[in-house]
Amino acid sequence: MELYCGKICQDDLDKEVTLNGWCRYIRDHGGKIFVDLADRTGMCQLVFEGHLADNAKELGREYVLNISGTVRLRDKETVDEDNPTGRLEVLVKSLDIISKSETPPFEITDEKKKFLASEDIRLKYRYLDLRRKEMIDNIEFRDKVTKRARRFFWDNDFLELETPTLVKDTYETGARPFIVPSRTKKGMFFSLPQSPQIYKQLAMMSGLGKYFQVARAFRDEDQREDRQPEFTQLDFEVSFKDESYIMSLVEDLIKSIFNDVIGEKLKVPFKKMDYYEAMSKYGSDKPDIRYDYPIIDITDEIKDSDYNIINRVIQAGGSVKAVCFSAEYPNGKVNKDFMLSIIEIAKSNGLKGLTWLFVRDGKLNSIPESIAEAMSKSEEKILNKLKAQEGDIIIFGADMDEDLLLQAIGKARKIIGDKIGKFTEQFSFLWVIDFPLFELDKITGKLKPSHNPFTAP
Repeated sequence: MELYCGKICQDDLDKEVTLNGWCRYIRDHGGKIFVDLADRTGMCQLVFEGHLADNAKELGREYVLNISGTVRLRDKETVDEDNPTGRLEVLVKSLDIISKSETPPFEITDEKKKFLASEDIRLKYRYLDLRRKEMIDNIEFRDKVTKRARRFFWDNDFLELETPTLVKDTYETGARPFIVPSRTKKGMFFSLPQSPQIYKQLAMMSGLGKYFQVARAFRDEDQREDRQPEFTQLDFEVSFKDESYIMSLVEDLIKSIFNDVIGEKLKVPFKKMDYYEAMSKYGSDKPDIRYDYPIIDITDEIKDSDYNIINRVIQAGGSVKAVCFSAEYPNGKVNKDFMLSIIEIAKSNGLKGLTWLFVRDGKLNSIPESIAEAMSKSEEKILNKLKAQEGDIIIFGADMDEDLLLQAIGKARKIIGDKIGKFTEQFSFLWVIDFPLFELDKITGKLKPSHNPFTAP
């Protein structure tokens, strides 16, 4: 009987089984050789005795093996309760080395995080990194989500349709396309699709009515936190339906995935928030609302202070934005070094400077003290406006460009909020609606699409 390594169970006791996998760990205990054989389902302990123990001495890490043997109980002192197969082992009766391996360049394990190789090394040897349980779990989770999404659309009478990969560039996203030269038409080029948009619209014109696709998209953009050149999107289109139908359909899709894949029950309908409220209150068009910590304008409250850098911005027509966090400083999760790193992140996002304060004995304090001293005239107004309490941390910045200011503080808000971790709930979905269709390019002075004009949220 052929089994996966991680699927051996009590029902298999005393049965002959065949296993295939990778030799993860080897232990020589005198006359016996113990091997942990691994595949994508888990690990199982093998025992080599007698002449097979001599054969097993030539085994190395990550050798590919095919073995046959008998399932038996482990000795009590060797039981591994952390392993689902940890009460069982296989006494090997035949061994076939399918493939040998050089010594792996890093530990293929999730248990020893401190020994985990750098990302560069793991990407170089991607085929080895994908053997780690963490990576296998990610792939299996993605597979479950994709299967559930497909089943949802099939159950709702959608047709799955693959759209072309070699296309004519349609300039619908504002990003640069990847160009593919034609072999047969000199001087002519294809583009890789930035989205299936045009083709799914044609499908609707053809009368298909309901379409979906697990689609690959390609955009020649610099890699950033929320950008990558190649990605997968769940794409769909419906004829003769309005916005409320689409939003309800998406809510039901997400609800079914969460319920069936991770066992989490979601409440629908999801909350809705206007784009301008999201940006002004949270500095993001995709705000994390599991914690509040809103961005608050303190321009009027701080203008009478002696903080000259801020005053110059205000006098020139700029504004000052702040966020107050329940951080329990200095005994909480946030410290001085962390806050200094936040300032550098804000600068990297275009903000000239970010200031942080903390509340102690009912007063504003700072490092260095001169910042809080310069704000003493405005202290009471600021504390009242922000409703600051003992141990709270306050960040604020000033700039002439309000959009830049909000986005920079919004990113700082998310990093600090995640660090503090005082979530009101684990998942909190939100529709951000009424996005602007166009925005002014600050370099060229021309209007440009804020999003793909067909698929703006």
